[in-house]
Amino acid sequence: MRNAKCVFSAAAAAAAAIAVRAAAPAAPAPAKPAFAAMVGSNVLSAAEADARGKVLLEDERRFNMLSYTPDMQQEAEAHYRNEAVERWICGKVLADEARRLGFKASAAEISAQILKMDSVLRRKRGVTADKFIKSCPFGEDVLRADIENAVLIDKLLAAEVFAKIPVSDAEMLAAVDAARAANAKLKPGARKAPETAAAAIVAVRRKKFPAAFRAWYAGLRKKAAVKKADSPKPPAKKPAAAKKPAAEKPAASKPPAKAAPAKKPAAG
Repeated sequence: MRNAKCVFSAAAAAAAAIAVRAAAPAAPAPAKPAFAAMVGSNVLSAAEADARGKVLLEDERRFNMLSYTPDMQQEAEAHYRNEAVERWICGKVLADEARRLGFKASAAEISAQILKMDSVLRRKRGVTADKFIKSCPFGEDVLRADIENAVLIDKLLAAEVFAKIPVSDAEMLAAVDAARAANAKLKPGARKAPETAAAAIVAVRRKKFPAAFRAWYAGLRKKAAVKKADSPKPPAKKPAAAKKPAAEKPAASKPPAKAAPAKKPAAG
């Protein structure tokens, strides 16, 4: 949070401080807001924000070798709580837009999403998706709603961002040439990348997707009814991850809030 800057006369400020101390006991600390953020009618409670932040922090420590000194604990917790709040806001803004445009998530699609989670969870945490969902720190129902939203968001991004990224003929031809050059360096029998115009267009759109998403989402968020409660000021930068030899470093986990489209549209 940014601190407001107030300018006082030095003499008046000193006199006021003395008068307040003499006249009354110190005021109690303000109560912690009951909510952390709101997006339309969606409300993120302070307790859920705390739980989501702790999950993110633990994931960074466990999988990305995050390390910090004990005196940085409060700053680390504030940073990842704020990160969790921002991810929640992003997810709700996108899911609300998906529903507004009429996208639906079928039971089969939700099951497929859970199956993908299961593969990752078994590899990284040694637990099944079912066990992870039922033991979720911020509630099984909440996590299941997140999973449904993820399906909606994949569809939204595929249709409203990915499919609308422009690709020039020059970009398409350059991508085809790049695929051919890469294939030429492969060993016999190795799987080659397709050298078609359709595959080239998908490759170019994938490369352009992050910037296209950021610009599109910025406009969408401005129109959304988003409200954040006051929260502890996050550190200027997150704690650094401990360095380990490259051979021992586990693969970094990617944030789920900005998932790439599940299905790529055909060339067009």
